[in-house]
Amino acid sequence: MNYDLGLVRTDRGRRIELGREVPVSAAAAWTVLSEVAYWNAWGPPVTDVEYPDERVSPQTSGHVRVFGLFWVPFRIETVDGMEWTWSVRGMTPPADGHGVEDLGDGHSRVFLQLPLWAPWYLLVCAVALRRLGKVARQEGSRH
Repeated sequence: MNYDLGLVRTDRGRRIELGREVPVSAAAAWTVLSEVAYWNAWGPPVTDVEYPDERVSPQTSGHVRVFGLFWVPFRIETVDGMEWTWSVRGMTPPADGHGVEDLGDGHSRVFLQLPLWAPWYLLVCAVALRRLGKVARQEGSRH
């Protein structure tokens, strides 16, 4: 599976968007992207999450443990369809947008959006997208 890279306009301004097609349904990809129990399986810096809900919901807050060292507060800002945005410590993090597009035939495109100041975070996002696809395939085969 190849990656795609481009610039997009969002309600948060222009963003770098890195995407990857995965051979799973959009519903399966969205489950792994939006349910916090999966975050440490696909997010390289994430080792644990404290959050009041199973799945992201707008205007809710929690804490994420980074590299097993320290807890950082976050807030889910928006959830719209199969996309969500967040802030970390009240600021824009290196990857602030997350989403899934249905490509049909059991395939989807998962993407992460980065502010223009964070191209250095693209490698982390590439690893996250690869892991997310793998976890979604494994979870899909269990159901």
